[in-house]
Amino acid sequence: VMTEYAAFGLGNPNEYRTVFMTEKTRLPEGRSYEDMEEGNPAMKVLIKRVEACVAAGRLKGDPRAIATMLWTVGHGTISLLITFPFYPFGDPQAYVKRMCDFMLASLSAQDIPSLTETPVNC
Repeated sequence: VMTEYAAFGLGNPNEYRTVFMTEKTRLPEGRSYEDMEEGNPAMKVLIKRVEACVAAGRLKGDPRAIATMLWTVGHGTISLLITFPFYPFGDPQAYVKRMCDFMLASLSAQDIPSLTETPVNC
């Protein structure tokens, strides 16, 4: 999932900046977190993949928290690659994979608790 997300971001840096790097200080008028979650198919796919990893015993903990942490690392990596294109990261896709592998290794060594008592974030 993250490689496709990265391919979009790196291939469409202006669109990525607009969607993911524009400050959002509050929910859009008339929208709830549940509405936003329902309209976020990429996060749903990521959570389902993480749930499969938890069910298979590869990861332990709250799937939403794990998915959010993976998204955080992926987004941060892609944002830096877009913002600092001349920094010597090496091949951008290889760097994204390296960061995801690093995060998965870290997550697989821990039991990840829920981020909130009630999962209300998307």
